[in-house]
Amino acid sequence: MKVKIAVVLFIIAVITLYLSPIFDQKLAEIPYDMVSHTFYGETHLWVKIIYYGVNVSTALLIILPLVVLLRSRTAPADQRVIIRRMIVISYLSLAIGPGLLVNKLFKENWGRARPYQVIRDGHQFSLPWQPHFNRPADNSFPSGHVSIGAFIGVPFLVARRRKLGVTLCALGFVAVGVARWLQGGHYFSDIVFAAIIVWLITLLVINFVDKHIFTRKVTHG
Repeated sequence: MKVKIAVVLFIIAVITLYLSPIFDQKLAEIPYDMVSHTFYGETHLWVKIIYYGVNVSTALLIILPLVVLLRSRTAPADQRVIIRRMIVISYLSLAIGPGLLVNKLFKENWGRARPYQVIRDGHQFSLPWQPHFNRPADNSFPSGHVSIGAFIGVPFLVARRRKLGVTLCALGFVAVGVARWLQGGHYFSDIVFAAIIVWLITLLVINFVDKHIFTRKVTHG
């Protein structure tokens, strides 16, 4: 199952790269008002709520697993195993995916100008496979906020709440992705690749943890 998901994500990545020269700039121009020189998401409250809500979600993803761990001290042994596995996978995936790869390795070094920088400020447009390592202020690829949105359901996914977890990951990806697009913060490919990186890393972490840390099979509901 994990291999099939990884293959699907790889295919989506290839399709996204193929469509990037066609859609990235065209889609980025839609929410921009040529008269006021502002993006839709810069002037509408609901978009800002989603944007700043990501910071709250990040804090909750760090704090809540610890709360669950403390409350599980008197739970049955099997339940404690499920909770410990959820915490290990959640923290490792969060640290490696959104933390290390998306926000540190790529965003701080890739040098892709954001849509608002290109459309409004006259920066050079580049495709996602064209890094500019001497432009650290241009950090569009991939989207850090979307990486959290796409991750938000992972703790539920690995804690026997698969349907809820998948639903939350999908909703988070779409909601935050739309918000960042409307703000002129990211291109179509930035948004998609943020989710792909997070989900692939999560699959790898689940596989590693189940093979080397929690070798006992855990059933999923």
